[in-house]
Amino acid sequence: EERSPENLLRQKLWEKRYLDKGGRITGADQFMAQWMELSFQKDQLNSFFGRGRAERKVRKVHENLMFSEGTTEGLRHVLYLEYVNLVSLYIMLCQKDKNYKSLLLGIGTMKEENLMAKIARDIYKSACAVPKMCSMEEDFELLSRAAKDSFLLAFPRESYLWTGAAEDTDRELGL
Repeated sequence: EERSPENLLRQKLWEKRYLDKGGRITGADQFMAQWMELSFQKDQLNSFFGRGRAERKVRKVHENLMFSEGTTEGLRHVLYLEYVNLVSLYIMLCQKDKNYKSLLLGIGTMKEENLMAKIARDIYKSACAVPKMCSMEEDFELLSRAAKDSFLLAFPRESYLWTGAAEDTDRELGL
């Protein structure tokens, strides 16, 4: 049982997420770095000159998040849970970050509903819109599903915010 394919994948995920190339714990979450890379690439994908480089970076994120390890349903479930953990961590960080929820020049803080809507938009853009812009929706399906499920776990009564974020973002980006 301890050497099951699922447990071996969990070990590989932990090593990829928290260790550097030399096998030392870095203190940095490499999957969160990949998540932020997706976020940064959204604007580049709209750029005529930056699009090719941005698409290459999105493909590299796909590789670094180990999607190719999901060769069986059990392994796909392990990956899905890892991505739920990643997006849930992102949501928690957004909720606690004073800068994320501050208004103009930090003078005030957002209302709770506005904060939830901002989180929904940001998550949707990274996990769903960026893959769509690269024609990689199927490749990122596990992350997209995990992102939506994480949002709905964190905000179970606010599914309308997710739907609104999806519709607004797709319209804004012409998707």
